[in-house]
Amino acid sequence: MEVAQIARSISRALRLNEDLTEAIALGHDLGHTPFGHAGERTLDKICPLGFSHYRQSIRVVEFLEKDGAGLNLTWEVRDGIVNHRTAGHPSTIEGKVVRLSDKIAYINHDIDDAIRARIFSEDYIPKEYTDVLGTTTKSRLNTLISDIIKCSIDKDDIIMSDTVHKAMTDLRQFMFDRLYTNPAAKSEEIKVCKLITELYNYYIANIEELPDNYKRFIYERGEKPERVVCDYIAGMSDQYSISKFENIFVPRPGKADVQKMYLQVITSAFGHNNIFAFISWKGWKEELIMYSSEVIEEVISRNDIVDVISGYIKLKKNGSSYVGLCPFHNEKSPSFSVSGTKQMYHCFGCGVGGNVITFVMEYENYTFPEAVKMLGERAGMELPETDYSAEDRKDRDIKTRLLEINKIAATYYYHQLKSEAGKSGLDYLVKRGLSDKTINSFGLGYAPQSTGELYRMLKDKGYDDGILKESGLFTYEKGVRDKFWNRVIFPIMDINNKVIGFGGRVMGDAKPKYLNSPETKLFDKSRNLYGLNAARTARKNNLIICEGYMDVISLHQAGFTQAVASLGTALTPGHARLMKRYTDNVLITYDSDEAGVKAALRAIPILKEAGLSTRVINMRHIKTLMNSSRH
Repeated sequence: MEVAQIARSISRALRLNEDLTEAIALGHDLGHTPFGHAGERTLDKICPLGFSHYRQSIRVVEFLEKDGAGLNLTWEVRDGIVNHRTAGHPSTIEGKVVRLSDKIAYINHDIDDAIRARIFSEDYIPKEYTDVLGTTTKSRLNTLISDIIKCSIDKDDIIMSDTVHKAMTDLRQFMFDRLYTNPAAKSEEIKVCKLITELYNYYIANIEELPDNYKRFIYERGEKPERVVCDYIAGMSDQYSISKFENIFVPRPGKADVQKMYLQVITSAFGHNNIFAFISWKGWKEELIMYSSEVIEEVISRNDIVDVISGYIKLKKNGSSYVGLCPFHNEKSPSFSVSGTKQMYHCFGCGVGGNVITFVMEYENYTFPEAVKMLGERAGMELPETDYSAEDRKDRDIKTRLLEINKIAATYYYHQLKSEAGKSGLDYLVKRGLSDKTINSFGLGYAPQSTGELYRMLKDKGYDDGILKESGLFTYEKGVRDKFWNRVIFPIMDINNKVIGFGGRVMGDAKPKYLNSPETKLFDKSRNLYGLNAARTARKNNLIICEGYMDVISLHQAGFTQAVASLGTALTPGHARLMKRYTDNVLITYDSDEAGVKAALRAIPILKEAGLSTRVINMRHIKTLMNSSRH
C-alpha cells in the first residue's frame, strides 16, 4: 500500500487521474514475492518456466483474480504494470508517477527494515544524503514527494530536481554497497533461496497439499503445476512463507506451538532479516531451550553492548559511538562501530551488524539459545528452562555435577603444577618451550603421586562415590585410586570452555605415555577436538588438525590459533562434521613418519565427505626447526 499512497498523493497534487494511478500501483504490487527481489530471483532460477515480477502482476490481475476470470483492465493500467520497472517507459503520466513512487518506497522501506533488524541505524546514513533528503523516513518522503510535485507541475513529464535526484540515486547506491550486496546480505539471500526452494520442491511433489483454488487451475484449467506452485508461493507474505516452512519441515519438540513461540522470540529480538539464521538449515537442537521475549529483552538490557564487545576487541571513543577493528574481517583502518545509546553494532567494511546477542552468536559461533544463556550467566540471571521429563532432569543434574567436579579437579591440578610437588611437570613444559602465559591460558596442571588428596577434597564437598566413579577421575578396582598421577595434565574443554575431561602425559618411562579420561556423559572422544574452544574464535579461514596436545599448544603459542587435535583416537566423521561448523578448509599437520602418513590418508576421505577442502602439510622440517629452537 505504501507505493499506492505515495503515488496517489503526487497524482492528487498534480491533478492527475488518481483512480488510474492507484490501479497501476496496486496492480504492480500483486506480483511481489516473499522477500522481494531475492524471492523473485529464486523462483526464476528454480522454475523451468521462469518467473518475473511484472509478468506475475499481469498474470494475477488477468487470470488468477476472480477464481480464474481475471479483471477487466484498461490498456493504461496494463501498460503501467508492465512498464513500471522494465527497460521501457509507461505511456501515461500516471504510470510514470507509480514507477518513481516505487523507487522512493523501495529505498525507504529497506532502510526501515535494516534499522528494525538492527543492521544499522539512521546515524549510519552519510550526512551528504541526509542534508538533502532529511534524517528520518518521514522527512525523506516529504522531501522527495514535494520535489517531484514542485518540478513536475504544469509539465508533461514526471521529473525531480538535479540535487534531490542525485541524493536519492547516491543513497540507493549506498544501500546496494552497504546492504544489498555486502557479504551479510548475500548470506541472508542464500537462506531465502533455501526456504523458497524447499517450499517449491515440496509442493511440486505434493500437489494435493495446495489450496483447492490452486489445484483447480491444474486439474480443471490445464495449467502446468510448476506455474501454479509459483503462483502460490509468489502470493505469500514473508511471515506466511516462514510459517508454511516451519509447519512442513521443522520437527516439533513435543510442546504445543513451541515452534511459533521460538520464531516469535527471534523475530522480536532481531527482525525478519535475521530470522533465517535460526530456522533449520543445520537442524533444530535436540535440547531446544525456550525464552520469552521479556527474558530476551532483559538479557539485552543487562548486557551493555560496549562492555561486552570491549571484552573481545579494543574500542576507542569516537563522538557518541565507539570504533575498532572489525573482528569479522581483516582490516587496517577501523570501520567497526558500536553505539551505546542504540545498543547496536555495525561494520561499514563487511556490513555485519546487530545487537549484543547477534554479536556473541557471530563471534563465539553460538546458537541463539547458547548466546542468550551465556549472556544471562554473565549478567547473573537465572534463566527459565524448558520442562523436562524426570529422566531428562536426572541426566542434566548428573552432567551439571560432573562439570562441577571437573572444574574443581582442573583447579587442583593447576595449583599442583605451581607447587613444589609439580616441579618435574613444570620443568617439562618449560623445556618444551611453553611460556607462563601459554601454560596459564590452557590451564595446564600436574597430578602428583597418588595421595588421595583430590578424592578426599571432593568427598568433603559432598560428592558421593557414585558420581565420582562416573567422573572417570578415579579407579575402584582395588580400593579408590587416582586415575591420573605423576602426569602433566591437559584439561579438555568443550566449545563453551567447560572442562569435560582430562589428558595426562606421564613424567618418566611408565606406560601409557598419554592417558585420557574414559568416556562419560560429558566426554565423547569422537565428537570433541582439543583446542577447538579457542580455535573456533581464531578468525582464520581454516583449521589445522594436529596429532596431540603439545602440537596444538605449540602452534597456538606460535600464532596459529586455529590448531586442534583429536583426542587419543583416529579422526572420525563426527570430528569432521564438528570442524565443518567453523570452516570449509582443513590443513593436516600429522607427523611425516609412516604412522602419520597413514593417519592422513585415512583422514582425507572423511574430511572430504563432510564437504571440507583438505591439504596436507609436510611437517618434517618444521618440527626439526621447532625442536632445535628449544635447545
